[in-house]
Amino acid sequence: DQSDPLSGNLGREGGMLLRLLILLLLAGCASLTPQQQTVWQGAQPFVDAVAKEYGTRPVTLMVGSHARGTGGTMREEGLLTVDPSWLGSQASLELMLAHEMAHWIRGDHKRRRDLWRETWPNRITFYERWRDQEFETDVLAVEVLQRVKKVDEAEAVGRLHRQYRGTRARLKAGTGTRNDEHHPPCMKIRLLRERFPAQRDRLQACED
Repeated sequence: DQSDPLSGNLGREGGMLLRLLILLLLAGCASLTPQQQTVWQGAQPFVDAVAKEYGTRPVTLMVGSHARGTGGTMREEGLLTVDPSWLGSQASLELMLAHEMAHWIRGDHKRRRDLWRETWPNRITFYERWRDQEFETDVLAVEVLQRVKKVDEAEAVGRLHRQYRGTRARLKAGTGTRNDEHHPPCMKIRLLRERFPAQRDRLQACED
């Protein structure tokens, strides 16, 4: 999830100072279970490795809740806040971090602003077009997992497929929230099958 920058026109140094201040103010606010703490230990080394692999500016992580129900929020100055609900397993956390780092690699803060200006005031058009960008970010997340975690394509795509099916199950059960910026889960699965034909037989299709 992409967020508007907190730092405004503070510049790079001001943004870094603001990020440090936020960390100091919010440190210790999120209470993690021992299992979550174990999963969280590998988070910062992973995003550091992604930034090094792709030659981007470094990113700082923080655990915190999200009003919009997203797994992570990347701010333009490089602060990535992770919802504790994603700390259930190393695989799910890595996938979410790979997605957010893919936004970072792609420069999606600027891409999103440009699309917003281009489509204003038609929010429906914005969402329709941004959904395609979110899927492209997922595709890049697959590459990130392959290059940084050294998993094969089947494993990386399989993680994404399981996430899509989990989202669909929660929506059907009434425990999930529809995100207008993303395609419906079954459409994502259809696009995934098209983009990775070698994995098609492994990816069970569905209907939204």
